[in-house]
Amino acid sequence: MEGIKVGDSIAISSYSLIYNEELVILFLKSIAAGFAPLIQKLKEKSPIKGELILRHEIDSRQREEYVVKTEELNSTLMSTDEGKKISTILGLSNNVSSNNTTTTTFTTGSRQ
Repeated sequence: MEGIKVGDSIAISSYSLIYNEELVILFLKSIAAGFAPLIQKLKEKSPIKGELILRHEIDSRQREEYVVKTEELNSTLMSTDEGKKISTILGLSNNVSSNNTTTTTFTTGSRQ
């Protein structure tokens, strides 16, 4: 990757120490807006409030399950004003849960 452009402006360049905070924040907000519908869908489908559950099939017999606590994501984002805006875009700013992220591997049909 050579860098990140927002519109015609360079936000981050790997060739030199160029970092445009305003453009990076704009880029992150755009990414958040793109992921917001997915986050909302994960929140709706999760059996446990305050968790986002991602499942990854390893092969036909096993899959990994990643559980991300929305409070953990939100607390990290809430440390700055721009992070608060991103949290709001993602729809995370009103979630309460414990501060853990876990990974579980289980065989199809039975959880460990």
